[in-house]
Amino acid sequence: MKKALLISVIFLLPLLAFAGNTGFLAKLSKNSLQTAQNRSFRLSEAVHYDFEADQWLQNEKEVYYYNSNNSTQIDSILYLAYDNNERNWTPYMVKHVQYNPAG
Repeated sequence: MKKALLISVIFLLPLLAFAGNTGFLAKLSKNSLQTAQNRSFRLSEAVHYDFEADQWLQNEKEVYYYNSNNSTQIDSILYLAYDNNERNWTPYMVKHVQYNPAG
């Protein structure tokens, strides 16, 4: 009985000590995710819908293209309109994005 109690105390006390120390756990999680911060979220496309006649209809779509040298900067955006009759996307505008030396 004493051995079982000793073993449970040996395992439970460190768990209880670390559970109360949120600063230590925050530092551990912050350091472990530091490499993931270099990877950026990139939106590839956005579809816009309109609500007409009790249903959602596709209206517009934007397709984003990114710079090959800096993968976080948008290089150009392709705008497409949806034709409900033919059920296809028709491009109508391309916007090229330019950055100044400060980014």
